[in-house]
Amino acid sequence: MNIAIVVGSNTDSISIDSFPEWLEDIPDKYFNLSKEKYGPGDYGLASDCGVAYYVKKHAPKKYKIDLLSYKDIQLKKFNEYDMVFGMYEPYYYFTDKRVNKGDPKKALQHFQKYCSIIQQYKGIYDQPLPLMKYILNKKRYLMDCKKIGIPINDTLFYNLRTSNQKNMKGLIEKIQKKCETEWLTSTFITKPEMVGFSKGFQKWKVSELGSKKFKDYIQEMKKSTYPKLLIQYFVPDFEIFNEVRLYWINGKYSHAIGTIIQPDSLNSDWEKISFSYPENESDEGDHVLDMKLMRQLKKYGKKVFDILPKDKHNEYPLIVRTDFGCCLNNKNLCRDYFLNEIEYMPNLFPDYNPYKDPLEAIGKEMIRRIKNQ
Repeated sequence: MNIAIVVGSNTDSISIDSFPEWLEDIPDKYFNLSKEKYGPGDYGLASDCGVAYYVKKHAPKKYKIDLLSYKDIQLKKFNEYDMVFGMYEPYYYFTDKRVNKGDPKKALQHFQKYCSIIQQYKGIYDQPLPLMKYILNKKRYLMDCKKIGIPINDTLFYNLRTSNQKNMKGLIEKIQKKCETEWLTSTFITKPEMVGFSKGFQKWKVSELGSKKFKDYIQEMKKSTYPKLLIQYFVPDFEIFNEVRLYWINGKYSHAIGTIIQPDSLNSDWEKISFSYPENESDEGDHVLDMKLMRQLKKYGKKVFDILPKDKHNEYPLIVRTDFGCCLNNKNLCRDYFLNEIEYMPNLFPDYNPYKDPLEAIGKEMIRRIKNQ
């Protein structure tokens, strides 16, 4: 049985000093397929390649495991394999400047090309395309979450692909009304759909609505071929309280990590992040996440699987991360967390997970899936 794992994200890395023992012998030919640059001549191994190497090293020898790069994303190449794991998946192809040369139209074309290859591929592609497309449609999954009782942040959605002066004027009026009569705030945020790493995130004052800066931003988001713009109440607590990220492997809770991103580092090459861990998954001296909170977020996170598409074998997704932010804009005495995002190929923060090796955990699940075919 021939298995391929596509890598090449060049991000979410683990430093060489932090390598677990099983990773210390990784050959340069694999390391160089996906690495993140720290400085001149200094690199860390991207998490996608770490997972792939675990599978290659630990899968039974009867399985032929190949690591592919973005250059191998061709239908003919994929059809050489019975199963393809896309750790480097259509979204990465969409954002990869090696591929699209910074041209947004080419980026969208490459995204569509990769999706088309997956649809035509004769074998099994994991994660499945319906799951990816569902989670990339943030409007859809947020509305579905709301229907099943998972709290979300109140959101306006704006179709960037049909944006023009007339409906931009309508958008400005809607935001102003929302801020003044419902959110009771002078500040709001915008972020485009189908992005990662805080790209396109912007905080605004209501007084900036209609300004050249705001209109230019809308045009830039449209030019970047993003489908929709999300407009939300600015949550000041988001900069104070942890965003809690729960990792689920094959539908089962694996571990969690809390993060606070320094606001001035958003949209930069290196976000400055502080980390916290669940009380029962941490050591003395760590910043901890309250267990009562964790129990509540696990319940919400588990419910997310009720709305996610399953594959044709009725398997849960290989990996999902549910991110919960604080706090909802309400008058409750206790602060309420809300679902901020669902990720299907999330950052693993392998350098900052001292109590769980996420590379090994995902690698083991991939080997299980290979054996089940």
